[in-house]
Amino acid sequence: MKTVIGLENIPKSNMIVVSNHQSHMDQLITGYVCAPKPYRYLGQTDRYTGFTKLFLYTLYFIHGVISINRKDEQSRKQAME
Repeated sequence: MKTVIGLENIPKSNMIVVSNHQSHMDQLITGYVCAPKPYRYLGQTDRYTGFTKLFLYTLYFIHGVISINRKDEQSRKQAME
C-alpha cells in the first residue's frame, strides 16, 4: 500500500507536473503518485530509430502519450495544441 503525503496541495483542476528525469520511469511514477486522475504526458520520438521507435510509438499510442519530435517545428506546435 502506498502512502502519499501532501495530496491537499494537488489542484482539483488541470495542472502541469514536471519531473527531473532521473530515469525513464519518471513519467509513470510521477503520474501514479501525484495525479489521482487520468493524465497525459509528452514523449519524445526524435532520438529513436528502428524497432525501438516502433515499440515506443506503439506504447505511446496505447497509453495516450502526446508524441513530440523536437526537431520538427510542426510536431512541436501540434504537441502544444
